[in-house]
Parts: sequence; C-alpha cells; structure tokens
Amino acid sequence: MTVVGADGLNSRTRKMMLGPDAKDATRPLDGLVIGYFTMPRPLQEGEEYLATVYIAPGNRGMMVRRSHPETWQIYLGGKTHALDSVARGDIKAEKDVLTNYMRGAGWETEEILKAMNTDNDFYLERMAVVKLDKWFRGRVTLVGDAAWCPTANTGMGTTSSIVGAYILAGEIGRYCGRGTVGKSKSNNDNNAANIAKALASYDAKFRPFMDQVQKGIGEGSDWGYSFMSTGLGISLVYTFAAIASFFRVNVGAMMLKEEVKDWELPDYEELLKEE
Repeated sequence: MTVVGADGLNSRTRKMMLGPDAKDATRPLDGLVIGYFTMPRPLQEGEEYLATVYIAPGNRGMMVRRSHPETWQIYLGGKTHALDSVARGDIKAEKDVLTNYMRGAGWETEEILKAMNTDNDFYLERMAVVKLDKWFRGRVTLVGDAAWCPTANTGMGTTSSIVGAYILAGEIGRYCGRGTVGKSKSNNDNNAANIAKALASYDAKFRPFMDQVQKGIGEGSDWGYSFMSTGLGISLVYTFAAIASFFRVNVGAMMLKEEVKDWELPDYEELLKEE
C-alpha cells in the first residue's frame, strides 16, 4: 500500500511523513493574507464576465470576478500581521480583523465587507509556499499543495496539482503495473521495490517543472508591496497598466509563472491500458 497525501497547504500527512521533530516545509509570505467568498450580485445590463482588480493604499486590495449571473467571486486582503494571533479557522475573528483592515479602502469595499459579514462560504488563507527536498518517504508521498504549494502569486496551483498527479500515476503505472499486490510474498517484495523506484522517478521528473514555478517565490524583497502602499505608487501602477493595455501587452503573463521552459510532459501508455 502507498499513502498519497493531497491535503493542501497545511497538510497533516506532510507533518506525519516528516516526523514530529522535523521543521515544517511551509514558508509564510510575510503577512500576505487573502479572504475568499461569494456574494449576491445579479448581472447588470451590459456587464461582461470579467475580473476587476482594485488596489488601495496600505498594502490592501481586492478582486471581483464574475463567473455566475447571480454572484460575484470576491478576493480581498493584502499585507498585514493583524491576523498573526488569530486562530486558523476562527471565521468570526478572521472576518472581524479583515473588516477592520479593509475598512475605508474605497471603491466597492463597504458593500463587499457588508456581504462578507453574513453567513457565506468565507475562507481565509495565510499565504505561504511549500518547499521540500523530497516529496516522499518510504511508501508515503505527497502531491499538490501538500508537496509544493506555489501560492496564488504564480497562477499555477491547479496546473501544478494536475500535472504532478498525472506524473505520479504514470510512474506508478510504469513501475508497478496493475494487480500485483497480495498475490504472493515475492510479488509483494517486488512491488515494494517498484513503488520506491516509482516515487523516486516521480520526484525526479516533476521537480524541474516545480523549480521553475517556485523560483523566487518567498525569497525576494517586498519592495513591490512597499511601492504600492502609497497613493503615488498605485497611480503609477495604474498608469503602467493603462499603457500596457493600450499596446496590448500581456502583463499577466509577465507576472505569473505559466511558461515552463525546457520541460516536456511525459506520455504514459500504462494509463491508457484497460484492465
């Protein structure tokens, strides 16, 4: 049997795999927090299914995104240590602190905060990156944010999770095949050895991909946040965005980590075979 941990940024499986005395692999992004929820907001005449980003002084900001005719998806937060002493999952306390932090930011803030402080699907995340030297130990392995959370800053969380899970499944299929467990002691011994090879190969093949995605995340200075903490800095950001939009420059592609170079997705015939 192989245990696969896919239980997110704050993975308990990862903590058990590393052992009680090991330092956890999460590296917080110095006070960055994001609250997520949906709020009622019927589609207005002429409105399109777009996202709008708003930046406010004090390292605060939000994004509203239309993906449903009756609701907005809300993302709000910024850089603050006001939540450091709030227990994770204490939703009322998290909402109270986030409300005080965001109040007075302008634009649609007050309406959004009013909607946030109702019974809804609110979730708050303290942003962090996960970095491990190995994504497995023995017959326990990790995948997704539990193994390599790249943070929302990269725009690659979902992509990394899907590609990583595909490679893990492919390597297990390649080295272990199907239906060999439990038939005999020798088969079980061989399977244990093959599982070890599969997990090592999974780690080796996918790590170059994740090294590119995670490069620089959580390691650089926070000059960008300092720059955007003032009205002048925000005005310059908006001016740059307007110029980039006029010349159709894809700013998102410059900021995110969607281009992974010199790496090809493997093909696994084993995953296509019928039982």
